[in-house]
Amino acid sequence: MKKKERQQNKPDFINGLGDSGRATMDLAVEAINGDPLLFREVMELSFTQPYPINMRTARVAQLCCEQDPGLIQPWMDDVIQKISIATTDGVKRSYLKIINDYTGIDGIEDPGFLVQTCFDWLISPREAIAIRYHALGILMKTCKKIPELTPELMSVLNFILEEDNPSPGLKNFINKSLSSLKKSGIGFREKNNSSKDRR
Repeated sequence: MKKKERQQNKPDFINGLGDSGRATMDLAVEAINGDPLLFREVMELSFTQPYPINMRTARVAQLCCEQDPGLIQPWMDDVIQKISIATTDGVKRSYLKIINDYTGIDGIEDPGFLVQTCFDWLISPREAIAIRYHALGILMKTCKKIPELTPELMSVLNFILEEDNPSPGLKNFINKSLSSLKKSGIGFREKNNSSKDRR
């Protein structure tokens, strides 16, 4: 009987997420209440349902991780594989925000795949500004753990400034990121030395 009652009381995320308003999102987060099984269900819906349910459930997953980033850790590598082929900007944006703002790259079995995907998104003018922004944020954090990536990131950022004519917001973030990388001293000297070698 109790099992049947639980099934009857189980949240209906597909029909329940009738709009993208914050109040609706908060109700869904409250319904999940940190339950790993319900969180996993919402996460799977974000990769299997059509727009706009996929975007809305991804947003719910993001808000859950804002409260408890550990919820996503058991599935992080699978999530990274899925967002790399996702076609809905809102889905990619929500999961990139989770990694950028809440989890970082700790616990990711193969950070190299995420790094390459973030480089691809960062350099692509076809990607939404928010996706490029979070991709750069993840790459900046990764450089602190893997300094060898710094010269490549600096080269890409300079290329974007020179060739891509980014939006004012992204351009400002790129300039701040370059300034931070130069101040760290990691990769800056290497980049200058490689430039001298080419002369």
